Amino acid sequence: MDVAEQRFCWLLNQRGYKFWSEDQIEQKIRVEGTRPDFFVETPWGNLLVEVKSISKPGPVERRQSKVGTVNPKEFLDRLRGPVKLAAKQLSPYKDRNIPCLVVLDNWRQFSIPTDVVALIQIFGTLEFRGKVDSKSGNVVGSMQLFHGKDRRLTKSQHTYISAVAVNMAKVRYFDDDMKSERPMCLRVVHNPYAVCPMPIDIFTDDDDEQYCHRDNKWVKVWPSSDNMM
Repeated sequence: MDVAEQRFCWLLNQRGYKFWSEDQIEQKIRVEGTRPDFFVETPWGNLLVEVKSISKPGPVERRQSKVGTVNPKEFLDRLRGPVKLAAKQLSPYKDRNIPCLVVLDNWRQFSIPTDVVALIQIFGTLEFRGKVDSKSGNVVGSMQLFHGKDRRLTKSQHTYISAVAVNMAKVRYFDDDMKSERPMCLRVVHNPYAVCPMPIDIFTDDDDEQYCHRDNKWVKVWPSSDNMM
């Protein structure tokens, strides 16, 4: 089990969820060639989970000189690449009617942003679009947020992926040896195109963050108080 998978085990244990790792997964589900990293049982249903480390250094680490500019796409590709690999691993289970969660982990602490603005660009690079008057050149009405190119999750692609999350330690040190368990939390972006959405109530820690796309904008959401454990 690699570091990212071990850190996700910490989180599952802290939440009190039962889980089976990839070498045990046939105990819970018929194996279809690939083996997801985890099968998880929760009070709100089961999950299939694929965990991916952010393994490539960011453009800042790779630069010989600290002077110059960096294309933001280079940062975002460090997130999109692992999501694409995880989706391929989960693909054989797309018809099982089980939410599929992709978990990213930047435990190496590369200079890769994993805030919500970066995460939602898995659905396409953020752009602002609006109508322009051809005569005056002025914008007519308000600008609207739009997801443009480099999409990993769309209406027709990877709709079996229910959400993408980042697993983070609440307490972290630069000299962390990764051998001592830390309290963990998740930042989750739910896929608006998911055919099998993941229940929001699964991750209810005070430090968890969850975001959904509603009314043409991304909003932070909270579990319903009636369903809290």
